[in-house]
Amino acid sequence: MQRMHSLGLKAALIVFLLASLTSSSPAALLRPNDTREYPDITAFANGYQTYTYNPTTQTGVFQLSNVPFLLTRGLKADGTFNESSVTPTSANIQSESITAVLDSKGNLVASPLNSFQIYGTVVIGDKP
Repeated sequence: MQRMHSLGLKAALIVFLLASLTSSSPAALLRPNDTREYPDITAFANGYQTYTYNPTTQTGVFQLSNVPFLLTRGLKADGTFNESSVTPTSANIQSESITAVLDSKGNLVASPLNSFQIYGTVVIGDKP
């Protein structure tokens, strides 16, 4: 089973895709000081990722879809993680999707296409 931290891996995929379009990339794109932020969604890497670049507008559209299974809400006092499982909804839907419009440097561009959706049931304490 492969795990991915959605925000960190997605950002890395965006950087990789953009870097592959040019002959060189600034070192800042490697995010050497990246930190983990919460909530963090862990998912099976069994979805898809696409990136299409439009040289005329110098923007690209990154899309990702997968199946989330764990939501990490932060650290407990003892250093372990506050985690909740993500399970299918009553309609048996469990998915996560992201669409992001990016400029030629990988920055998010304001667009009605930008979206993040997650479907599933998360139980925190005794409350779904």
